[in-house]
Amino acid sequence: MMFQAYFLTIGYLLLNAGLLLGDEYGGQFLLLLRLRNTVRTSLPLHIVFIVLGILLAVWKIFLPIPPGPTLLGDLIPVGCLLVVVIYHVTQLHNFTKRKKGDDMQGSSVNDSVMFTQTRSYIEIHKRNLGYLTLAVGVLHFLFPVAVLL
Repeated sequence: MMFQAYFLTIGYLLLNAGLLLGDEYGGQFLLLLRLRNTVRTSLPLHIVFIVLGILLAVWKIFLPIPPGPTLLGDLIPVGCLLVVVIYHVTQLHNFTKRKKGDDMQGSSVNDSVMFTQTRSYIEIHKRNLGYLTLAVGVLHFLFPVAVLL
């Protein structure tokens, strides 16, 4: 069961790297543009990405690939998973805010400062985060028994 979580983690990281790099390379690779638009317009997909990311992070923390010590064996992939989950939570918050409508009075009061700051920080560094996620996914695939600490 550990190797299924391992492959799911790699797939999740690579898919989200493509999602994060969709703004940068969407004009060259239409698959990235389509992926980005599909995720942005689907509420169930946001929820699936959040739940799957949390489950994979918990799984990787407590059951890493065999030579890795428990709780520290896959620390960098877990950190990357959690950062991507935070990205999806901010996108979900933005999606639900868009669904309610921006013309409502007092919507800026209801919008939390934390979500606004986190979303803007991630949007500024989306390309770098995409490259980091891609690198972690590829390294985790190439060296499965290495302790990425």
